[in-house]
Amino acid sequence: MEKIRAIGGDAVKVLAWYRPDADAGINEHQKRFVREIGQDCARYDIPYVLELLVYPFLAAPITRRLCGIARQAAGTGDRQRAQSSPSRNMASTS
Repeated sequence: MEKIRAIGGDAVKVLAWYRPDADAGINEHQKRFVREIGQDCARYDIPYVLELLVYPFLAAPITRRLCGIARQAAGTGDRQRAQSSPSRNMASTS
């Protein structure tokens, strides 16, 4: 925070990915990270903006259904699904 003040920074903004149903260890790490930044900002009297980026897991049933609806609306149908299956393209997060 001292560096931010020294270079004339007005505020700190953090974009944090968050999934309430993700692994508990990951969520605890994220919570600790944003809490520590917030405490530092308070200590140095720097405004703090936290933006949570909530996203669906690609393998979740609702996500697959929404992707299917989007493909139908775009006119790509099953041809596109065969080329880019979310379950084949998603890396494991565990």
